[in-house]
Amino acid sequence: MEQQSFPLNKEEFFNKIAFLLANKVSFVLFKKPLESAIYLLVHNSKHDNLSFTLQGFANNVHTSIHNQEILVNEKILELDLSQKFEDITSVENVESKYSAKRTYIAYVKRIIEKIAKNRVKKVVAARKKKLVKPKNFKAEELFVRLCENYPKAFVHLSYSSLGLWIGASPELLLKKENALYHTVALAGTKLTKENRKWTSKEEEEQEIVSEYIKQRLEANKAKEIKLSSTYTASAGHLEHLKTDISFRFDGKLDTLLMSLHPTPAVCGLPLKRAQKMIFTHEKNQRSLYSGFLGLDSEEFYYVNLRCMQIFDTHIDVYVGAGITLDSIPEKEWLETEAKALTLEKFLY
Repeated sequence: MEQQSFPLNKEEFFNKIAFLLANKVSFVLFKKPLESAIYLLVHNSKHDNLSFTLQGFANNVHTSIHNQEILVNEKILELDLSQKFEDITSVENVESKYSAKRTYIAYVKRIIEKIAKNRVKKVVAARKKKLVKPKNFKAEELFVRLCENYPKAFVHLSYSSLGLWIGASPELLLKKENALYHTVALAGTKLTKENRKWTSKEEEEQEIVSEYIKQRLEANKAKEIKLSSTYTASAGHLEHLKTDISFRFDGKLDTLLMSLHPTPAVCGLPLKRAQKMIFTHEKNQRSLYSGFLGLDSEEFYYVNLRCMQIFDTHIDVYVGAGITLDSIPEKEWLETEAKALTLEKFLY
């Protein structure tokens, strides 16, 4: 596997990030896809020139990290961490809701029944998997391992009022390059080692996502919308169907973002009915999972997939599978297990 070289003095870098975590200073550390630069934005309530958004799946889960500058690579090592930052209160470690295999499969079966009755077309069934936190676990070291092993992903580590999160997302929500905006339709999942063709169920799922995004862009008066041919994109040991979408847009960015979020790739269709099933059966436990995060000043945002929330004694890894009429519950469970492995394998 192609790996990125880490450009910093690791030991010194680890000490800086460990200091932020130990002192409960709100920050976000991130690496863009196919870049080697590491960026750090440390929260300072006195400055709001720059803002990094963390948006959850539900609209009421939201926070931002502000400062007047972003530190890059070697500048991170020169950061004066002795100054007093505003303390951000940590999320309480309340008992979470976890789905046993039989519970998750029952949830999938219920969705399929609703689809058969034409109540919904697709619902993304998500769950959390509780992992034992390894001894001597260090979030900053895990961040580096993810950067090295997933060079095509948006890798992030953040501490805020929503807790400590880490992830390596393969899915772009929105970014601007020159005069054009770009997004993607990403759906369907299979193991690379399966070496098989895509099924009609997976191709249908991809078409649903592509068409929905196109309709949302048209509703927001986007212009010159162009969709690429659908192709297979790799993400570690997994593969997905992917369609690149470009367009021009002159309206309000916030309105467009919330119109695109959540996409059928993380929620389902019709949107309101799919959301109702999710909030009912998952008890609104997704938090930042399947939300989005990104830097407002540069207008780039990634869907928060392949992510984990880190607690004092355990780690929650979040996974989901898109359910359609042709879904097989047992296989959907196995798909979520495969997705969990993309991060879990770097813990132990």
